Amino acid sequence: MESRVATLLDVLSSQQFQTTILLSLGLDTQQIADLLETSDRNVSSSLSDCLVRAECRSLEDLTARLLFENENELYDVRLKKEVAELRSAALRMLENTVSANHVIC
Repeated sequence: MESRVATLLDVLSSQQFQTTILLSLGLDTQQIADLLETSDRNVSSSLSDCLVRAECRSLEDLTARLLFENENELYDVRLKKEVAELRSAALRMLENTVSANHVIC
């Protein structure tokens, strides 16, 4: 019987996993909050919970775990869903920015 180790996709909520992806891309809490349409306080709280759930000591460890799991192809098709949701959020943000710029002009 094959025993599989729980990945971040298994132990984090969808929003927590997305937050971890964005953190690993170098976004700060305010940028993540803007993209996910929440507050930076919620992002900070979410990241703290991620550390506990993932049993990581630091955000750097959390990011390293995400990269390790991805590089070793430990994620299943759920990863595509999470990335698609982030892509949709980014497109919404861009559309809102363009709309706001048209109103100003």
